[in-house]
Amino acid sequence: MKQIYKFYSQKVKVALRILLKTILCGIIAIRLIYKLFLGSVSGIIQVCSIILNKFNKFFSFPQVVFCRNTIIKLLSGYLTLYAVAFGRYQFSVLALDNKVTRLVTLSEGKNPKFAFERIPSLQKETVPVEPILFQPLSVWESFDPKYNQVKW
Repeated sequence: MKQIYKFYSQKVKVALRILLKTILCGIIAIRLIYKLFLGSVSGIIQVCSIILNKFNKFFSFPQVVFCRNTIIKLLSGYLTLYAVAFGRYQFSVLALDNKVTRLVTLSEGKNPKFAFERIPSLQKETVPVEPILFQPLSVWESFDPKYNQVKW
């Protein structure tokens, strides 16, 4: 396990070093663009092409591709969990809303006593915690039944 960690930490260090060099080259290029702005348009185009070339070289390294793919996979997994949690929340809120609407309709009918007897069971209904996209803990709590909220 230590060898794997050491291997990937070295890759990350190399990728960060390359990224810093690329950023420094970009800063130098921006200064050149600023100096050449009053000069010729061809100088600006040349400096911009150098910047794009550096960024393309940086993003083609295997270490960067590994980090980029890992970040994309983690982000897509989290967004999938959020979508499932949000769907569960919306479904339970809509189900509770339908039960309340049905109860109100029954209370306006011929037998309101039957509807009023069902109110205590409806008050005990729970829904999951509402997941919030930028709060990962709320997404996790939305799946755990012990965090369910009483909504009435």
